[in-house]
Amino acid sequence: MFVVFTGLGAFLLAQPVPRQRAFALLNGFGKRLGPQFVFTADGKLTSGPEVEYLLLTLVMRQTRASGAFLLGVGLSWSLVIYGPPLSQSNLTSALAAGCAASGIIGAYLLQRPFLTACSPAAGAVRTSARIDSYIGPLRRALCWAAAASVLAIPVLFALASTTDAYDGSLFYWEGLVLLPLVTVGTVVAIEVSSRRLRDSTADVGLVYLWDVFRERALRMLTLVVLYAAAMSWTIARDGLVGVAQTSAHRPDWVNTAANAADGLALLFAGTALVLSFVRVSRFRQQLWPDLAPTDIVRWGVGVVPRPN
Repeated sequence: MFVVFTGLGAFLLAQPVPRQRAFALLNGFGKRLGPQFVFTADGKLTSGPEVEYLLLTLVMRQTRASGAFLLGVGLSWSLVIYGPPLSQSNLTSALAAGCAASGIIGAYLLQRPFLTACSPAAGAVRTSARIDSYIGPLRRALCWAAAASVLAIPVLFALASTTDAYDGSLFYWEGLVLLPLVTVGTVVAIEVSSRRLRDSTADVGLVYLWDVFRERALRMLTLVVLYAAAMSWTIARDGLVGVAQTSAHRPDWVNTAANAADGLALLFAGTALVLSFVRVSRFRQQLWPDLAPTDIVRWGVGVVPRPN
């Protein structure tokens, strides 16, 4: 399965901007997420080829963010499963941890421009946008809970390495320390990047479109954080029951801790899976109150209302 992740991630990351498939890509994007783009009879965007290329670039940027995460996670697990044992190869340990961390960081960096203010020109500034306008307090709280939980992993293994039950030199320290830190750092970076969203309303249509991209970016990054937390706890569970044990008999606390790690990994992975199917748009209700839920926004013909 992780080989498939690696191949799919590499494919998405290497995709060029598909000028020949502009109509199919933008039309599909609009139908799934809104707004609906307006095209001429020959399938060209009414706003012109430059705007069409820019929109394609933005859509593909978010696609590549998914590819970066899948590639990093796929390579990491492939190294863990098919490479030399981590306890016997410092290079494999470093590469496995580095690939996973690179996938998480790469996904964030590719999505980061959408978390910053949309300021194409001087004009009135919208100050009502907050991170809660796009993903809601529950999803935000889940990300913080996931980040807070993984901070316990390095502490847990530092304590375990001081007992007679484990040989601390055999732990997969690179993954046990780096992945939790990157997970927490990603949550903090999302919060900092989205703190001051002062969007210029000089181009109302662009602000609405940026809201669409921003909501999509935040949704994806919250899934990345939850999957990263699940991966961190899976690695922790494997470490607790792995080769670092110095005897065949496990202390009682090891079984309890391993079961807890399994439960947290399943909780965060399951939560991410459920949230990936949630398609209700929040920002329209929060930031565009003049739009009814059934209203269709056609981008490029000047029918977008003023934002809140």
